[in-house]
Amino acid sequence: MGVGRTILDHAAWYRDTREAVALSAGFLCQSCKRYIGMHGEADHIIPRAQCEAHGLSEYDRSNLQWLCKSCHSKKSNAERWEGKRRKGPKPIKRSNVPGRKLFLAMAGIPPDGKGQPP
Repeated sequence: MGVGRTILDHAAWYRDTREAVALSAGFLCQSCKRYIGMHGEADHIIPRAQCEAHGLSEYDRSNLQWLCKSCHSKKSNAERWEGKRRKGPKPIKRSNVPGRKLFLAMAGIPPDGKGQPP
């Protein structure tokens, strides 16, 4: 929530903004173009976590779109998966079983999987 806003201010802002976004979209989902009336959801086009990096306030109405629940869910899930893909592959976990290094050396396998055997 912004500085100086109370919970009641936020609730009033949300209610008024939600109605304005629905009205500006003509009560149609802006993704699938179905009529949804006031049963839709106001969605941030640029996710709230990235607003500051783009120079936007999370309360900026120009960054909102009206989506049906299904399209909003698909978009949110795609954003979550995109965030996980950027992190790269998980590192390989190695066990600390006693005798592991000796076993790998006897088998001719490098202990780190990259270099030469010990």
